[in-house]
Amino acid sequence: GRTLPRTRGAGASFVRRGVYRGYAGAAAVAAALAALCAAPAAAQQARTGAGGDTSRRDADLRPVAVDPDVILRSAPGGATRRREVGYGVAVLDTGDLSTPGVRTLSEALQGRVSGMTVLGAPGFAGVGRDFVLRGAGSWLSSDRPLVFVDGVRVADIPYPAGLSVDQAPDPLDDIDPETVDRVEVVRGPAADAGYGAGDAAGAIYIFTKRGMRGPPVWSVTSDQGTSWLGHVGPDASVDPTGLGLNDCRGTTGCPASGTWLEAGREQRYRASVRGGGDLLGYYLSGHWARETDVIAPQGSRDWSGRGNFDIRPLRSLEIRLEGARAARSTRWVPQDFLSSVLLQDTAWLPGGNDSVLLEIASTQETGHTTAGASVEWTPIQALPQRITLGLDRAASQSLEVQPAGVPAPAYAERRTQEDWRLRAEMLDYAGAWSQRLGTGAQSSLSWDAQVNNLRLDDYTEYVRSDYVGPPSSYTYHADVTTRQLAVRERLALWDRLFVAGAMRWRDATSWDNVGFEAFPAAQVSYLLSGHRFWPRWWESLQLRAAIGWSGQATREATPFSVPVTAVSPGSTAPAILPERVREAE
Repeated sequence: GRTLPRTRGAGASFVRRGVYRGYAGAAAVAAALAALCAAPAAAQQARTGAGGDTSRRDADLRPVAVDPDVILRSAPGGATRRREVGYGVAVLDTGDLSTPGVRTLSEALQGRVSGMTVLGAPGFAGVGRDFVLRGAGSWLSSDRPLVFVDGVRVADIPYPAGLSVDQAPDPLDDIDPETVDRVEVVRGPAADAGYGAGDAAGAIYIFTKRGMRGPPVWSVTSDQGTSWLGHVGPDASVDPTGLGLNDCRGTTGCPASGTWLEAGREQRYRASVRGGGDLLGYYLSGHWARETDVIAPQGSRDWSGRGNFDIRPLRSLEIRLEGARAARSTRWVPQDFLSSVLLQDTAWLPGGNDSVLLEIASTQETGHTTAGASVEWTPIQALPQRITLGLDRAASQSLEVQPAGVPAPAYAERRTQEDWRLRAEMLDYAGAWSQRLGTGAQSSLSWDAQVNNLRLDDYTEYVRSDYVGPPSSYTYHADVTTRQLAVRERLALWDRLFVAGAMRWRDATSWDNVGFEAFPAAQVSYLLSGHRFWPRWWESLQLRAAIGWSGQATREATPFSVPVTAVSPGSTAPAILPERVREAE
């Protein structure tokens, strides 16, 4: 059950046990084992003659930086080798993600994917990150990539920021990095992500750990840590107070320690078990964590649980069930406090006392539930079929209570509450057909159809104790259904040259809009290192090119305000043409 790094030996790729299953995975495992057993005579051999001859062959497994035969599980049409695609895919496995000190999945991804920019304030309790792949990818929709967990689309919209703070958790961090087996990142339309409007910004595919044949394997870990913040602002020789954070002595409300900073504390506990037999494989995990920030009273508590089950009633049929639940509770430091200290703007506070702002209680509770079921049926090896049903629900409740007399005696008690709900549902069908066309040629035809529904509700209520009448409130609602049909054809020649084309028809139904748009894609790949003349010391060289289109479908008479000077705020745009994003790599 121990994970090995990416290796190559005896002319074949080594595939980890219990990771790749199904029509492609079984063939890959069989090929790898056959190659290892049939190692060339150069491998060391030993013979002993006590009661019979015994032979031994040692295969040399060498680490490889980029393996052209690694299986891409995110590729449309089923498991595909890297050599067969014409676009770049960043692949991170368990070894890449298991970094000491990493607390969240966003931290594990930071700095490991070329073209990915991770935004956000690192190191602060409860604060999430945002992701951008190759810069802005859309004007109408989000620049945030789509996120899929075990084939189920999950919330790719960040939680709203806490009230009176410019920070928020991130739904991606609801996934415990210790439960992740692999992450594949594709970066835009050229990669043919193919999952509804919004994939112009790319997609992140996350595959969690699954069960494996054998007795239960338990894992229990405990992480303890501390954090602290160094000198803030200009050099200590210029500003020894660190903008009033490191040294606040002489100011009203300064703690007895003489600084607003303190050592943060983190504790995290994890437990998991995996195992199974021929009929059922299972993986169960859970974690609980608590973290205090370097500026009190900010801190967070979170927990999560996951269960993955693989049922194999027939050799040609596999049923996968997965479910996960995560919750987080965060106490924020009000933004006004940091602004008051850093800018030394205390004139508006009674007696210039910054500490009164810490009496404002700003909390945020988030919850995230994901459930998915998929059925993979392979009546013959050349005709795999898959149906996936997914549900993802994310919720956030922010509450801020400002006591009477804070920050000044004339202020009445104020209470603000925001309830935010996001629900995503998806139904996906995919199939493929492959056949040989002659010596050295093979054709692979794949198709898929998806329906995605995304519903967002946001309600904010504002109450003042000195106000008679109904509370002020704000309500926002959005309900968007996306439908798509895609057909793809890939032609392989001598297992070195691969040419592919795809066409996607997609619509986005929102308000009174119904309309389909076509988005083509094409790619070519040539594995130059696949020739016999290629030197062994140069592991691999792949030449590739891809081009693709994505975007939003037609919207006519859409009743929303366009925040540009071309249209006055509050007016109705007469017609918005389809947004089309083109990318070539």
